[in-house]
Amino acid sequence: MNKVRKVHGRWWKRVLAAVLAGCVMPAGPLPQAGAETAGHVVISEVFGGGGSSGAAYQHDYVELYNPTGQAVTLDNWSVQYASATGTSWQKTELSGSIPPHGYFLIREGGGSDGASLPAPDASGGIAMKATQGKVALVSHTQLLSGADPAGQPGVIDFVGYGSTNAAEGGSPAPAPSVVTSVSRKSGASAVVPGEGNGWDTDQNASDFVAGEPTPKHSLSPAEPPLDNGSDPGKVPAVTAEPPGPAVPAGTLVKLTTPLEGAVIHYTLDGTEPTTASPVYQQPIAVAEPLTIKAFAVKDGLTASDVAVYPYTIQTDVVRIHDIQGASHESPYKGETVANVEGIVTAVVAGGSGTTGFYVQDPEPDSDPRTSEGLYVYEPNARVKAGDRVEVSGTVKEYVSKSRQETDLTLTEIDATAVRVLASNQPLPAPIVLGEGAYPFPHNVIDNDSFARFDPEEDGIDFWESVEGMLVQVNHPRVVGATETFANPPSAEFVIVSDGANPDEVRTPAGGVAIAEDNYNPERITVADKLVAGAPDAKVGDTFAGPIVGVIDYSFANYKLYNIKPLPALVDGGHEREVTAIEPKADHVTIASYNIENFSARADAEKVRRIADSIVHNLKRPDIVGLIEMQDNSGPKDDGVTDASQSAQVLIDAVAKLGGPAYRYVDIAPEDKRDGGQPGGNIRVGFLYNPDRVRLAERPAGDAVTAVRVETEQGMARLSHNPGRIDPANAAFVDSRKPLAAEFWFGDKQVIVIANHFNSKGGDGPLFGVRQPPVLASEAQRVEIAKAVNGFVRDIHAADPQANVVVLGDLNDFPFSRPLRTLEGDVLRNMVETLPAGERYTYVYQGNSQALDHILVSRHLAERTTVDIVHINADFTGEQGRASDHDPVLVQMDLPERNGGQSPDVRALIVRERHVKLRPGSEVRIQVAAVLGKGGRRDVTTDCVYESSEPDLVTVSPEGVIRVADHAKNNDRAVLTVSYGGRTAKVQVRVTGEAK
Repeated sequence: MNKVRKVHGRWWKRVLAAVLAGCVMPAGPLPQAGAETAGHVVISEVFGGGGSSGAAYQHDYVELYNPTGQAVTLDNWSVQYASATGTSWQKTELSGSIPPHGYFLIREGGGSDGASLPAPDASGGIAMKATQGKVALVSHTQLLSGADPAGQPGVIDFVGYGSTNAAEGGSPAPAPSVVTSVSRKSGASAVVPGEGNGWDTDQNASDFVAGEPTPKHSLSPAEPPLDNGSDPGKVPAVTAEPPGPAVPAGTLVKLTTPLEGAVIHYTLDGTEPTTASPVYQQPIAVAEPLTIKAFAVKDGLTASDVAVYPYTIQTDVVRIHDIQGASHESPYKGETVANVEGIVTAVVAGGSGTTGFYVQDPEPDSDPRTSEGLYVYEPNARVKAGDRVEVSGTVKEYVSKSRQETDLTLTEIDATAVRVLASNQPLPAPIVLGEGAYPFPHNVIDNDSFARFDPEEDGIDFWESVEGMLVQVNHPRVVGATETFANPPSAEFVIVSDGANPDEVRTPAGGVAIAEDNYNPERITVADKLVAGAPDAKVGDTFAGPIVGVIDYSFANYKLYNIKPLPALVDGGHEREVTAIEPKADHVTIASYNIENFSARADAEKVRRIADSIVHNLKRPDIVGLIEMQDNSGPKDDGVTDASQSAQVLIDAVAKLGGPAYRYVDIAPEDKRDGGQPGGNIRVGFLYNPDRVRLAERPAGDAVTAVRVETEQGMARLSHNPGRIDPANAAFVDSRKPLAAEFWFGDKQVIVIANHFNSKGGDGPLFGVRQPPVLASEAQRVEIAKAVNGFVRDIHAADPQANVVVLGDLNDFPFSRPLRTLEGDVLRNMVETLPAGERYTYVYQGNSQALDHILVSRHLAERTTVDIVHINADFTGEQGRASDHDPVLVQMDLPERNGGQSPDVRALIVRERHVKLRPGSEVRIQVAAVLGKGGRRDVTTDCVYESSEPDLVTVSPEGVIRVADHAKNNDRAVLTVSYGGRTAKVQVRVTGEAK
């Protein structure tokens, strides 16, 4: 996944300047008509670049804001979208309510690139355009019509953005991009953080600005709208930089207002400024304590309120450990500091110069809880590693706006002055992690919701206590393979020290497996931010020496930026596995395999690798449940949903490598209704070897028809084969629907259910700002698990001896609520029978974890062998990785049924295949089963009969066909006869009139 990287910068440059660059400030009085905070729910932000290469977020979204003081119900409302010049609208229906002064987030279509959104309040699948389009908020669910919805009944708000043919006021909002959104202003001039997004003049061009995406949802803090006063043309308040209060003697203070052409008047003696007071023209020098009072005026507008900024002269020496403090936020946050001394340990390059640098105090205190390192933001600073410097500026807790809902802050000094005292000084000795006062954290990331700062116990506090410092990791071992990113070009991998927590469970490769009470807080990500380039490392590899670097925080993780080239990589010897399960003639083998967005458009090497893994690493399973099979055109959004060509590409590749002539079966989803990569229409399906198993002959279901459990001769069977489980269930919104298929292995039946539960997108990160992390996506998986468990219960209620296998990418762990719900008292998760170190199919941020599972009916557990074949998750693409998931394989000795064997039926023979009857007449047919061991058996009274026209033609359980009295000449019906997994057809035609 390509990630958008953090760029350090001053608040003024990071927020307000970005806003100013995205809009034109008025040169005269603002328009009066409608120039006020809205009195209704409004569209507050639109982002249409979700999932594109380099995108800020994986999904498009529309954000709503409620500027009123009362909750507003959104039941039966909708958000609707049309292309920039289109007249056809798509909709996402809404429910629930938006809190007073709160937000409501609607997630739309998406892709694979970008960060996860906060938990959405509603979800749809609309693929919005990044740079242009039209969005309407409507108080009903009827589709709009025409190019311009203005004036149509129920339209509450409307935004046209980019080069579009319709917009409020005639001129559209600015064009966003894959890394910017359009946001409604807080007031006449700009977006003000924390002051809502309620400015509404019914002029999209002047109401919106383009800038960094900031998605908020109903759980985000309430933001009362900016008090724009009774005069909507009021000049914004004056701001001062630095804001004080403590500053070094001689500090220059800059006064600004975001309104172009406004004049600032000020005083320094504590009196109230008037238009007769001095006009601000240049920075004000602070040589002694003083108070700046300032306001701004502009002809035709109301003057701003008076802003007050007191300043004192800093006399105490402030050290880096004072600034860092024993906490996640600096006790000096928002204050100015002067002449903070340190040694430059690393310089961060940016463009043609620098963006900042790290400093460390050469005179540390005795408290290991207070970091001695710090990041300094100062573009183009003329410093180098080894310089001894004094830094003055404002202490900030920085986090990008797009990450405020998820990430911790980074303590930094936003410098106003940097003075080099000496050069070529020795760097401070790095702290050796795991030694002395810095033992690695054990098991706990956080157990007190930040109530106490205890690095001795909490991993999140441990890494904070060394933020910005030089550290050394001895005996580093890779636990997360190298990943590369495109924006900007970079690479990361995850390590632990071999000396860290040696008693904890390791995988055979040397990775670290998660447990219910342990998410391995000793992990640290190594990123090439300071020294470009990283080796192609797999899990289990080691380095020939220690890794030394500074500790930073970005994208919800603490990271180590090495300050010099890495030691040589040592091959750990871990190789892609071949299953130890050997095929047996009388045992069936079934695999679960997420093949990661596979389609007919996949590159030849991916196709070959997937095929080779099925043939050689999995040893040709009889049935393979495939997850993430895309439609024939792959991610191209062209309305295609059929995947037969995609499957055939894989089938042909398997055959070319000497594998069996597999067949494939699935049910195509409705277009863009099952989530995943936009246009890809991922689904679950089955490969099966017809020489070993057969698919029970029964009509296949469709995308919207629910499969039912029926009985035949005391055995459970499916009404459709294959069939989708409860596809209309709200649990499956924007997610894949489970697919059930009935197979026969000789004379033994097995029902296999393939699944791909909703992703963990939207869950809080392990090292995030909310502790414990909020598992926002879990509730949907629990509901999906209930639906699948209920279907399995129906099967066992119909036939307690039924053999059921539930497999797939369930996107959760064996100990999670969704898996416990799915398992219930009817299934057994075979993954849990493996040794703890073997229980993983996926490696995420260095944590080996099981997301893919195979569960079986409890009576099958002792007759089932399981193997997770580790061929992908530990490796990089250069090392043969074919997917991001490892496959799971089981081999089963299916039991004989109590009370006799299941019938091994090879064919059904019906004596009367074409029947002609008068209305009101009847006839009895005879059905014989051809058995696998030779011979035939009359099964007429054992069959299940279905009529295509039950109001005209019926069939009794004894095989008696009867034509209704009201039938007319030449009426027709088709009878389906089923027994033992085989079917036959009988054609019935009505002739003549009733006697």
